Amino acid sequence: MPQARPRAESDDVGVESVDLALTLVGYCVGFGNALDFPHLVGKNGGAAFVLVYVCCLVFVAFPVFYLELRWGQLTRKSTWQCYKSFHPRWEGVGWSSSIILLLTASYYSMSCAYCLIYMYGSIYDPLPWATQSFNTDVLELNGLKATQYYWDYKVLDRFSPEDEGRKGFGAMQGQLVVASLCTWILIFLLKRRGMTMAGKLHAAVVLAPFIITIILVLRVSALDGSGDGIDFYLNVDFSAVYDPSVWVAACFQILFSLSPGTGATVTIASFASPKTPIATIALLVTVVNSTFSMLFGLLIYSILGYIRHRKCFILNQGCQSVSELAESSGQELSFVIIAEGFEHILGSNIISLLFFSCLFCLGMTTLTAWAEANCTYLCDTAARLGMRKIQWSESALYVSMIGFFLTLPFCTRIGFPLRGSFGHYGGSYNAMIVCVAECLMHKMNGIPGVHPRISFMLLTITPVLLLGCITWQLFEDITDPIDMAPSLHIAGVACITVSLLPIVYSLVYRNWLPFEPPSSETSVSVGSCHDLQFVLREPSCDPSSSESDTQPDFNAIDYTAFNDLTDANGGQPDLDASLWTHINTLKARPR
Repeated sequence: MPQARPRAESDDVGVESVDLALTLVGYCVGFGNALDFPHLVGKNGGAAFVLVYVCCLVFVAFPVFYLELRWGQLTRKSTWQCYKSFHPRWEGVGWSSSIILLLTASYYSMSCAYCLIYMYGSIYDPLPWATQSFNTDVLELNGLKATQYYWDYKVLDRFSPEDEGRKGFGAMQGQLVVASLCTWILIFLLKRRGMTMAGKLHAAVVLAPFIITIILVLRVSALDGSGDGIDFYLNVDFSAVYDPSVWVAACFQILFSLSPGTGATVTIASFASPKTPIATIALLVTVVNSTFSMLFGLLIYSILGYIRHRKCFILNQGCQSVSELAESSGQELSFVIIAEGFEHILGSNIISLLFFSCLFCLGMTTLTAWAEANCTYLCDTAARLGMRKIQWSESALYVSMIGFFLTLPFCTRIGFPLRGSFGHYGGSYNAMIVCVAECLMHKMNGIPGVHPRISFMLLTITPVLLLGCITWQLFEDITDPIDMAPSLHIAGVACITVSLLPIVYSLVYRNWLPFEPPSSETSVSVGSCHDLQFVLREPSCDPSSSESDTQPDFNAIDYTAFNDLTDANGGQPDLDASLWTHINTLKARPR
């Protein structure tokens, strides 16, 4: 029985454009913009990286992002159903996307848990990671500054580098488990009402990080030395443009930020009405996403400039360059280096609370969008298997419970290095391989409605750049692997293998299944009206039409949508007799 989605139960054909745009902005703008982007800028030549990042956005990420939005709008199906409608061989790409989404959400949610711990700590004076909160003998014994000690031993309780990968997972950290549980409870509360409630909440939650970031930029840009950080951020080292590793890093970053290849984009767009200006929304979301990355980078480098100035001219602890400060790993840049900067700023508690609240909102908007996609997968899968109808609130509960239990390994002492392994392998290779498969899908079984110029890029420039980045990164991982325990490398490779197995299975075992694409009489956009209320109310898929001035165009109905249609008692729904006559006539036609 077709699974009706919550939004289809209202009088609207699909979610409004504003709701869709806010959901997509919340989905795209996340920790990658705030934690990874500033770190990569410092590591890869300052503004030169930004220039390469924009090129990868235009030629790689935006075409695939727009393609997925268009597919979701035209088919009004979740990812694996959408891809299967093109040809059975592509169903595995959809399942791979859903697995990638589930695995990514499991370790991504831990960043929200870290933020909750730091938000709680921000209400104390002095800050719990401030130097005066520790015995100086303890810090000197471990050879660490206060913020690093708090992060390593109070938040993570991580193993020493010598013991990582040799002592198993280690004990679970109670505060991480509680913070992760709170995160997933909040996700459930946000998603239990579906897209209608999400649209109302996103107006506040999505805009909050932008407002907080602007306030913080205005505050920290007035600090002594902030100009040094901004100068580095805006300085262009053109030699970095010719470094392939910079292009690989930029491509990975923009793909992780916009998240094409995870399937969530297709599923979210499936709630859009056929009249929604998808191209405009795609352009708006990508511009807002990249603008926020650059704005948050301005905030980070203003603080780094202040930290450098204080160490060099006030504390006389030696003059580190801004790039050296910025080369800390993405997570540690915010939870160690930036947290150190808050210690001596006037109003440190308020600024720290605003900063980590901003990060938390960024993570939550992305996770709720991913949960939306996972709830849809669950409902659609249950309908396909002939199981009982799963209510939306019930699916949100199941998704939240599964998500919480999957985060538990990351709450152990090995959790942070394990997160790094999954992020390096699963968060980069998987999405790029799926994006290449989508370009191939567009070439072999593409549907009309994609802009010609974008279609040209999808058939030429985009797959070439993606394959080049995959090849170069694979070469580097083989010749110069990142420094982590062998067991963590194995875990990362296992993450890739599990995610990509459905693609291999579909291409091998489902490639030769008999399949007949939709005939010219049936357009994909019409066949996408798979919700019962939507099909019966507006058979022409035209939200501007009404029953008072437009008669249903029965010839435009995709009759296959009614094949398995039953009511609650297992019989045919009580529809108008004339409608059933036309449906049966269409079903009797040769295909």
